[in-house]
Amino acid sequence: MPVLNVANGSNDSPSEDQPFIWRHNVIEQTRNLFYNTPYDSSLTIVANYNPSMVKAFNAISIESNYNGWVGTFETNVSGPIKRLDRDYQKTALPYGSFEKREGVSYASMPRSEKNSHTNIVLVGELKNTTITSGQALEITPASEAIWVPETSTDAMIVFADADGKMFAYWRGDGALTGWDPNLQKANQAADSLIDPDEDVDAFWPNHTPGVYMTEYKASGGVYSIKLETDSSVTLDSTDMATKPYVYIVYDPRILGDLMRGNYLKMTLRTNGFPTYNYQLGTGQDAETVTIPNDSLELYAVNLDFEESHLNHSLG
Repeated sequence: MPVLNVANGSNDSPSEDQPFIWRHNVIEQTRNLFYNTPYDSSLTIVANYNPSMVKAFNAISIESNYNGWVGTFETNVSGPIKRLDRDYQKTALPYGSFEKREGVSYASMPRSEKNSHTNIVLVGELKNTTITSGQALEITPASEAIWVPETSTDAMIVFADADGKMFAYWRGDGALTGWDPNLQKANQAADSLIDPDEDVDAFWPNHTPGVYMTEYKASGGVYSIKLETDSSVTLDSTDMATKPYVYIVYDPRILGDLMRGNYLKMTLRTNGFPTYNYQLGTGQDAETVTIPNDSLELYAVNLDFEESHLNHSLG
């Protein structure tokens, strides 16, 4: 089918024509342009097999000729206050996560960034409340299997009182503020409504810890830790006297809770398109033609999941 051209209306180049009707299967035609601005392709789908079954989602595969997908995944979405709902989960796959195998793109499902608890580990109870950054502190240990990441700031330290309420020092203002795996610092302090569309800094994994652990060891029956702080944070002995329990919080995308629920909402989008080169003619008449956006084909999106132990479906 021929392309109907119309003047583009530009005062700078009034003679230049732009395609008015799309012509299919023409490899020279640049794709994903809207008013000459390039955009990525995206789609949102919901995996809702056996709606009553509670499922744990393990992996995703995409049947496509493209391997640069990025994705956002959510379960248990329930309206505009979803971050206050304790079942709400969210995670993401960044660019480069998919591995091509036999023409299919595979990736493990990351753990949930929101409402994860398996990444929170009790280190122990401080034996004294006089704390100096970088100096060893004796603790009554809760476990002998505390892992200090190679990059210490990949995990943060939170403190708790005898009732289990958790608190964290935030960098920037250095204040000790109530903390849990779901609520953001600003809304804890102001007791205001949460904006579900704003990923603020205080949420894992976006937050840079105000306090982090650099050492955990046992020697001669004495257990000790070393804590470092952001430049804006000064550990307060008065605070530690009432909140002596030390927890280490790891990145939930790696050690957090499995994504689980009755369904999974998936938003997949491209991250640019590969450049495609092909040759016309032979010998001296050969010409290399470059296509800035190769064609995209998507055939199927598949999920690997297993039935949760709490599954209550009748089927």
